[in-house]
Amino acid sequence: MLEVEIKARVDAPRDTARALRQAGFASAGEVYEKDIYFNGPDRDFRKTDEALRLRARISVDGGVKNHITYKGPKQKADAKTREEIETGIASYEDMQAILRRLGYRPSVTVSKKRGYYKYHGGGAAESIAAGDVTICLDEVEGLGSYIELELMMEDGEDGAAAGETLSRLLSLLRIDQNACTQKSYAQLVFEGTSERRRPFGEA
Repeated sequence: MLEVEIKARVDAPRDTARALRQAGFASAGEVYEKDIYFNGPDRDFRKTDEALRLRARISVDGGVKNHITYKGPKQKADAKTREEIETGIASYEDMQAILRRLGYRPSVTVSKKRGYYKYHGGGAAESIAAGDVTICLDEVEGLGSYIELELMMEDGEDGAAAGETLSRLLSLLRIDQNACTQKSYAQLVFEGTSERRRPFGEA
């Protein structure tokens, strides 16, 4: 699968949520996510532009879903586009232990509150093929508020067209392109704490 994503800083998340509703999007739930990013024993993922993430997703009713995700290097595109392979796991703690035994070391932890939005029809986004788009409003510990617009595509599908769809939605939501970043939350957290932390990947 290919992940096509646009991420942008938002200064007024309530206004952004209102704009989403006006565009035809509705809340699809809120969760708390704790992500641990690992670095490899054989190569530095920061240098290869890869990512290995262990995620615990906790819903408001206390339910927990755990996933492990590999992300490949970013491709050359206006929207951030990269390979993504993800699968569910039973135990967050056991997977941490397995990765550590294999030589993987935690490098960055990202904690956030995430609100999901899906297109329900009508609204200002009616002229945009927004049905498969997932939008997240995030409050990231240590970083602030962000919006992510994401489309998942099969290998070989037109990532440029997906990026154009996301860009049109971003404009519709009145979010400045200058607020966008292709950096992951892990990169942003690491950069914000690098002066107080050991080198990336060391444990």
